[in-house]
This record gives sequence, structure tokens and C-alpha cells, in this order.
Amino acid sequence: MKNLFWVLSTFFLIAASSCSMAKLDKYPGAKLDSIPSEFRGHFYFKLGKNSKDPKDSVYIVITKHGWKQHENKRTDEYKLSNDVVFSKVGKYFVMSNKDENTKSYWNSWIILQKKNKFEIYPVVSINQPTNDNLSKYLIRKIEVVGKDSISFYEMNDEAFVKYFEKEIKGSKTFEIVRINK
Repeated sequence: MKNLFWVLSTFFLIAASSCSMAKLDKYPGAKLDSIPSEFRGHFYFKLGKNSKDPKDSVYIVITKHGWKQHENKRTDEYKLSNDVVFSKVGKYFVMSNKDENTKSYWNSWIILQKKNKFEIYPVVSINQPTNDNLSKYLIRKIEVVGKDSISFYEMNDEAFVKYFEKEIKGSKTFEIVRINK
């Protein structure tokens, strides 16, 4: 999952260099015991704009309790756990994991199901306070850790849904495409 998260994050960060994954004090919504059946199956994440061949892509198999990600000759397997959560907030599904560097915070991606694909929206923080739309909805706080400071947001499910619907839903995003098997 780290690789999928990093692939998604990297593409997004390149597109918006002043952004980083938002750190949330908890994951959004209610944790699900398993990944719902409509999200399970075989998918690919296209690495290139012109690639229609799943062999040129990251191949993903999503099951009830996790997923396997195949890229080139490497396979990584990820399971739902206390550090990797699939949740539902309002009518939306969210995938969250503990932040790579600060394990007390969460990074989240909202997932929308479409006919033969999923749109994945990373929840990001803009480093310029005047452009940080997330802070219009969630309270942004600063925690001092040693000589560093960490910016994070206090999670509020209702405000999180409003943020998604008003600020990022329908914007440019990442997609994984279902492979019919």
C-alpha cells in the first residue's frame, strides 16, 4: 500500500508542488471490517497517458481484507489493520493509513466508484495559508516536536464531507480502471 500511496502522492505532488498530504488527527468516518464487494476485483493504475495496456501499469487485485499490487517484477501485499483503514463517511468511502513520518496522524484518500473505474482524491494541505481550502472546513493546528513543527487538522466528519463536495470532488484526480476477468 505504501507504494500505491506513494505513486498517487507523487503524481499529485508534482502537479501541485506547494501541496503535501494533509495530516489528520484521526481517520474520517466509521471503520469498516472489510472492503465492500463493489471495490473488489482486478484493476490497473495507468502510469502513462497513452498506455491502455495493463502490462504497462500497476496491476492491483483488491480482496475482502486487503490488496496486492504488482509493478514490474515486484509484488506488495497490504492488509487492513489498525494502521490501514477503509472507512465510510456520509456516502463516501475513504482509504487511510498512518502517516509515514508521524504515526500519530493519518493520510486519507476519498474513493468514488464509477462504472468501470474508481476516482481517487488525495486529501492535501496547501503550504500557503491563504490558499489552504482544507482549513476553511477543518481546524488546522500546529504541534511542536523537538525543533520541528507539524501542521495537522482536527477531523470532523461533517466538515470533511463538505470540504470534499465543495472543494475537490470532480477536480483532476487519479483513476484505477477495472479489468474484466
